[in-house]
Amino acid sequence: MNDLTEEQIEKMFNDPKMLLWEQCNCVWFIKDKKLTKEAFKISNEINCYIPGESQEYWDQIDIRLYKYHKHMLKKYYSMNN
Repeated sequence: MNDLTEEQIEKMFNDPKMLLWEQCNCVWFIKDKKLTKEAFKISNEINCYIPGESQEYWDQIDIRLYKYHKHMLKKYYSMNN
């Protein structure tokens, strides 16, 4: 297994698309262990054919989370919060 360099780690955590996605999902990301686990699972599934620095990558995570876990997301984004 290859270790990431400091430069690669810094680039990954300063990616504007990742930061925007995290900001938009901060209501549940990390706080809800099941949804967070699913987001990482989806990420692992798609990262071999969609580049992580693309908008499509982040869109696919959102699309799949909504498609398969809408019931879990409702409590964070419904008007009844």
